[in-house]
Amino acid sequence: MSTTSLYNRLKNSKIECKLSNRKTFLPLDVLEAEITKEEIEALLFPKISIFGLVLIAGFGIPTKIIESAKKVFAILVLIGDPGAAKGLLAEGLNDSHLPLREGNSLVSSDGTVFHSFASWNELGVDRFLETQWTVLAPVLENSGEDVTLDPRYVLPLKSLRNITHGQYSDVYRGELHPAHQKGIQASGDKIEVAVKEFNIKSTHEFVQERNNLARIRSLKHPHLIQHYATFDTGEQYYVIFPWAEGGNLRDYWMSKDSVDRDADLALWCLRQMLGLTGALKALHDINFRHGDLKPENILNFIQADGDLLVVADVGVSRVHQHSTMKRNWPTISTATTPAYEAPEAVIEKDLARSRRYDIWSLGCIFLEFSIWFLHGVESINSFSIARVPFQSPDSKYYFYNLTSQRTAEVHPAVLEAIQELQDDPRCKGDTALAALLTLIAESLLRIATEDRDHTNQVQEKLGKIFQRAQLDPNYRFNQVEPPPSKPAIFQQRERSLAHRGRPRDSVIMEESPFRVED
Repeated sequence: MSTTSLYNRLKNSKIECKLSNRKTFLPLDVLEAEITKEEIEALLFPKISIFGLVLIAGFGIPTKIIESAKKVFAILVLIGDPGAAKGLLAEGLNDSHLPLREGNSLVSSDGTVFHSFASWNELGVDRFLETQWTVLAPVLENSGEDVTLDPRYVLPLKSLRNITHGQYSDVYRGELHPAHQKGIQASGDKIEVAVKEFNIKSTHEFVQERNNLARIRSLKHPHLIQHYATFDTGEQYYVIFPWAEGGNLRDYWMSKDSVDRDADLALWCLRQMLGLTGALKALHDINFRHGDLKPENILNFIQADGDLLVVADVGVSRVHQHSTMKRNWPTISTATTPAYEAPEAVIEKDLARSRRYDIWSLGCIFLEFSIWFLHGVESINSFSIARVPFQSPDSKYYFYNLTSQRTAEVHPAVLEAIQELQDDPRCKGDTALAALLTLIAESLLRIATEDRDHTNQVQEKLGKIFQRAQLDPNYRFNQVEPPPSKPAIFQQRERSLAHRGRPRDSVIMEESPFRVED
């Protein structure tokens, strides 16, 4: 074997990471496969034949490299000086000393000085210092760890492409190299991740999200997002999440729009709504308010036993250190989605918000979920159009109206939609869908915050509905053939938004950090 062949194999195995200014990393499995005892002996020690016997004078160096210095040896091969391994290993240099930095010769993080580099020329030293980062890509553990890195480290990510661009951060979809992870389950033959990158001007936003995610991870709730790790390089900040292959809830509605509305699907919907409520309760129990619940912030993870909806994007979550009634400072977050905002966001914008702000948003989502189940995704869009009068093209599709006295009332279109669903023969009588609609109308979509249920009350009521539906498939909804025709409020798609200067699909085009963009 030759220096050139090993050099080329290592060089050609390097992978580019776009997050690190297009720097490259050499995966650990490549080091394991390519840095072998045979390669080391061929490069460092000539074979000597005496009386027909082939002798190799290794003096144990190949074994030392295999056991503790594969990265060091790979660096030396890549800079064209593998022979330097003999002197460096004699000084005790191994992979645990990397990265080295300039000082009196080169110095490790523990202060060990390696004098062999004093005999190197400046170009060789510079090439070693630069190339060492190629073999130092970190290993991610599925622990939510917070890692501080030198900005020259290269994250072990590949095939990255930008998904969204925001004021504080960009989000990328990519793959985590399988040799650089511990405890992360692969989906098929690759590990897809969502990478949220904060710029240096967004330190506050990153710290807030990192702290929120750490506390949320400790809850271990299956319907709450669990991040893999956070990274602080001093120049950029990163949060690594699992990639939601199924997109978000709105993606789910669109992709599953043609599936049969049967008893199993009805039970799945109820189970997911109960799970989302439980996730919200877990947040509220530690004095968190999510603050921006919407279908785009509910991710769909496709698992072996089916789809799982998970609450995500907690970057705007607020921690309530004291009960709402004892606080008198205003809520300052404005990074929310208007359509699902509770009315107090407008009529009481200078007052602190309670955690029951999230209950209104939950009611909006559950109502759209019900519309989707009974009439499909186009009916959700039509329902959105019905909430925007022609004379108010800049309305935000709120689920409430403002009166001339700057008070709020439930939007007439919302009341009409609920009534039409309740009158639907599939919901009539003693059914889970009827009970769900009653819960939405009487406990969630209430203008006064004090009239809305707490999450524990919602979970209890919804839990009873689900438990009964689980035991009795006939309770879930009434099978009606043929299905009833759509009420007028769900057929307003042809009231074109183009007349108001809006694209026809604007209702469903909201971006999400984890939206699938294939």
